[in-house]
Amino acid sequence: MPLTMASPGKEVKVVDIRDCGDIRRRLLDMGLVNGTAVRVISRNASSLLIGVNHTRLVLDFGLAYRILVQ
Repeated sequence: MPLTMASPGKEVKVVDIRDCGDIRRRLLDMGLVNGTAVRVISRNASSLLIGVNHTRLVLDFGLAYRILVQ
């Protein structure tokens, strides 16, 4: 399922990042690799705040939709 479907407070694992060019490489560099645990901290109408490897990241829904999790 896409990361956008995860509820706040829920921890999920990254399964894949759909091709999004240079941004995919940047996400991988920030630790969003297959098997990484990600916690959705909060969400609003256009973005998600996530926690990954003791770091917080804000992703817009368009980008978060391309990150597949389970």
